[in-house]
Amino acid sequence: MKCQCCGEPKANPHVVDSTLMKGTKLRLCTNCKNKKHEPRYLVILASVSNIDVREFVVNHRYCGKELSAREITH
Repeated sequence: MKCQCCGEPKANPHVVDSTLMKGTKLRLCTNCKNKKHEPRYLVILASVSNIDVREFVVNHRYCGKELSAREITH
């Protein structure tokens, strides 16, 4: 099974609730869980859904390349 945030294969990922999208369960590796990361696509989806994602963008609390203004503005 893979971590939904960083994509690394992990035998036993942690099941955690998403901070951004209430009711969404995520399977994260220990590293992503401890850093309180969210999947990059979820940060974009939350932004489009008018959820404040500034903390995630400013503190880079997601995996992958830096989010562009174009991806998070609506």
